[in-house]
Amino acid sequence: MNSSLLGASDGRDVEVVPRHEGRSRYGSAVGLGLAGCALTAVAYYSASGRNQGPRLSAGSGATEISAHHHRGSHKEHEKHEEHKEPLMFLHIADTHSDPFYDYTNFFIPAEKISRSPDLFSKKTPAEICGWETESLIFEHWNKSGGGPSCPCGQYGANPPFSVLASLRKEIEKQGPDFVIWSGDFVSHYMPGTAPGDKCRTARSVAKTTVSMVNAQTWPKKMHHMFVLGNNDVLPKRAPMEQEWLEEFGAFLFEAGWLKEAELVTWNAGGFFKRRVGGGLCVLNLNSNSWTANQINDKHHAAQLKWFHDEAFADPECKQYLINAHIPLGWLEGGSGHHVWSNLEGAEVPLNSEQYRVVIRKHSDNIVAELYGHINKADIRLMDGKQAADPDDNETVRDDPHDDALGDLDDDIGGNGATVSFTVAGISRRGLNDPQFQKIYLEKEHGAYEIQDIDVIQMMKGCDFEMSFSFVDQFKPHFDTGINIATLKNFVEDESMKAIVESQLALSASPYNKTTLKDPFFLASVRAGIAGCEVRKEHR
Repeated sequence: MNSSLLGASDGRDVEVVPRHEGRSRYGSAVGLGLAGCALTAVAYYSASGRNQGPRLSAGSGATEISAHHHRGSHKEHEKHEEHKEPLMFLHIADTHSDPFYDYTNFFIPAEKISRSPDLFSKKTPAEICGWETESLIFEHWNKSGGGPSCPCGQYGANPPFSVLASLRKEIEKQGPDFVIWSGDFVSHYMPGTAPGDKCRTARSVAKTTVSMVNAQTWPKKMHHMFVLGNNDVLPKRAPMEQEWLEEFGAFLFEAGWLKEAELVTWNAGGFFKRRVGGGLCVLNLNSNSWTANQINDKHHAAQLKWFHDEAFADPECKQYLINAHIPLGWLEGGSGHHVWSNLEGAEVPLNSEQYRVVIRKHSDNIVAELYGHINKADIRLMDGKQAADPDDNETVRDDPHDDALGDLDDDIGGNGATVSFTVAGISRRGLNDPQFQKIYLEKEHGAYEIQDIDVIQMMKGCDFEMSFSFVDQFKPHFDTGINIATLKNFVEDESMKAIVESQLALSASPYNKTTLKDPFFLASVRAGIAGCEVRKEHR
C-alpha cells in the first residue's frame, strides 16, 4: 500500500491530503476523508509505521527531531531553531482500549469493563486467553464492540478499539510536531494480568495499541514518546519484569517510538530523553518507580541516578518537559483547586520526593510536568516546598473544610516551582468523555512557554471535536500564557474552583455515577439501546 493511502472501512483507499487547519501560525495539518468512524484492522496494521521510515541513530546523545518538514544541514537546522518557531504537540494518556469489548457484558466481569468474564484476569488467571497475537487482534477487534447504537462504546467503561481508530484519524488531522503519551495502554485485567497467568494477550494488546495509534503525516515523520503506566506492568501489582520491559522496548523501537540510543536507558528501567527542537527536550520517566507494589528496585535506582546525574546535563537541552504516568508529589504537595486524596495507596511518597528534589533544583528550566493516571484533567502549581514527612500523622482528605487550595502560603510560586497538569484520558472509566490536550508552545524572551491548552473531546458518535481552551475557560488568568506567575494567580482565585471541578471529568453524557448502579440502565446497555446518549445542548 502506498504510504499516503489508508484503507477505509468499506475497502476503498483514502488519500491523505495535507491542508491548513486551526491556528495557521502552527503550520499545516493533515485531513482525512473517511467513510464511517472505524477503519479496517488490516489497513491500520499495514499503515502502522512498523519497519517503515528511517531509523535515526543518536550516537551517544538523545535524538533530535525537527518542527519543520524538511531538514537541511546541521547549521541550517540550527538557524531554523533560532527563528523561534512555535511548537504544537498532543498530550494523551490512559487509552485502556479493549479489543474484546462486548456491550452485552457491560459491567459484568467488573465495574468499568465490558468483556466476557472468561477473559478476566485479576486475582486468578483468565479462563481463556482469547486472541493472543497482534495479528489475531487486528483481525477480530471490530467484530463486536459497542454495537450499532454506540460503536465507540458506552458511558463509564474502558472503550472498544474503535476509539483508537478515531483517535489515530484525529491525530493525523491535528498534525502535531510530536505526541506525548503518558501511559496505560493495557485495558484492566486482560488475560495475562494476574500473577501466574501465562496468557500473552495483555502484552499483545499493548503492542497492538501502539500500531493502531501510530499516526504519521507524510512527508514529515511524527514522533511519539510513550511512558509506562501502572497497568502496563505485567503481571500487575508486581515489580516490572526485565523480560517484558525489553520485549516492549524492542517493539517500540520497531514502531519508531524509540531510537537506538534511547533503548539503552529504556532497558535500564523504562526511561529516556528526546530532543524535540529549539533546545527543548522531553524527559520520559517510568512512574512505576514511585508506584505502590510495582517498584523494581534495580530500575528505580537506575532511573533516579540518571535523573540526578545525566537527564539535565545535555548541553543541547535548554528547557524540559517531564512526562510520566502517576503525578509526582500531588498527594503530598503543590497548590490547586482539588485535593487528590485518591492517590493514597498508589503513590509511594518517599520515592516521589527523591524525584521532586531534583525537579526543584532544575525548576527554572522546566516548562511543565505532564501526567495521566487519575482520569481527570487538572492543573497544579508544584510550589517548590519540601513535602511533609510521610510518617507524620497529617493526611490529605477530601474534606470540604480542608484548604481547597492545597495549603497556600508565602512559599507558593517561589524557588523550585513548576507547572504540572494531567489529561483526563481516552478511557471513560473516570466518567469522562474520551479526550486529549493540544498544547501550544512559543518562545518568550528566548525560552519556550505554554501559550494555551485546547481540550479535544469525543462528545458524541466517534468524532473528536474542540471542547474548550484554558485561555478562554479560565479567563483572565492565562491570557498571557501558562507559567508560574499566571498559575499562581489562578490557584489563589477561589472563584475558579467551581469551574475546575466541572472540568475534571468533562462529559456530554446525561449520566453520572449513580446511573451506573441502576439495574435498568445496565440492562438497557446490554440490550444495545442505551449508554452513549448526550445532553440536549450537545445534540
